[in-house]
Amino acid sequence: MHLNLHRITSKIVTLGKCGRITCARKLFDEMPHRDAVAWNAMLSSYSQLGNHREALSLFHRMRISNTKPDHFSFTATLSACAGLNNLQNGAKIHALVIIFGYRCSLPVNNSLIDMYGKCFEPCSANKVFQETNEKNEVTWCSLLFAYTNTGQFNMANEVFHTMPKRVTISWNIMIVGHAKYGEIELCLSLFREMRETSCAPDQWTLSALMNACGELSEMSYDFTFGAVLHACSGLAVLGHGRMVHGCVIYYGFHAHVYVGNGLVNMYAKCGDIEGSSLAFSEILDKDLVSWNAMLFGFGMHGLATQALQLYDHMVASGQNQIKLPSLA
Repeated sequence: MHLNLHRITSKIVTLGKCGRITCARKLFDEMPHRDAVAWNAMLSSYSQLGNHREALSLFHRMRISNTKPDHFSFTATLSACAGLNNLQNGAKIHALVIIFGYRCSLPVNNSLIDMYGKCFEPCSANKVFQETNEKNEVTWCSLLFAYTNTGQFNMANEVFHTMPKRVTISWNIMIVGHAKYGEIELCLSLFREMRETSCAPDQWTLSALMNACGELSEMSYDFTFGAVLHACSGLAVLGHGRMVHGCVIYYGFHAHVYVGNGLVNMYAKCGDIEGSSLAFSEILDKDLVSWNAMLFGFGMHGLATQALQLYDHMVASGQNQIKLPSLA
């Protein structure tokens, strides 16, 4: 029976990794006996595929079945709470963590800090952090995110400069956090500082910078006093964007679709539709986001003919799951 249980559980894991979650669940439901490993396999499959509600529902069933949850159960379920920004359930899971004696588990504590950070509760995240004796890079980065996610940059800076080692993801968290709140100059300052260290920027760093440039250009258009001021501001931001584009090429990320999409978006929002078109043409494996960004770029600039032509090309390529933007 044990060998059969192990075989079915392994198949559930494989199906989950292939995205065949319905088949995995059918197999799970048909199991005559389930141990904690089988429950965890199904929980993790749901959590990793972003089926957070199903993960929480399954954890509830696990509790009713009197199967004792372990650190794998808690990390998967806390990830689901984080994905749903479900603080109420997250706090309940935290209580169960204490009851079942997993307060000293590093993966569980990291998941708790992550959950509280994504639920906009940095104080609770910090409390778990302070109670965690053994810390690793994930622990520090999770707390850092908790503060940047809520715009508490004084606290974030304190954590950032206290970290035993600043890894690439910690720089990304700071850059993305400042970008989220429109702090473009601080983003670029952090980027310059990062380049002086041994940490090399990755595609997420560069995409965050490009998005920040695009967002600032939009903000300038909405809140300045006229088109002339907007044009000047757009040119200044475009200069930053071109600098980042140069870094994209230097670090070899120009072939990444995620980065290419960011370039298309940034150039369009900064008023350079030719730069946007060029960036679009250089994306080798375009996804739906690529076509979407270029279509809305043409729409934003009132280029109806180009937008319609691009839409026809998109449909011909099989990417037809989008509505044509308003060109009025």
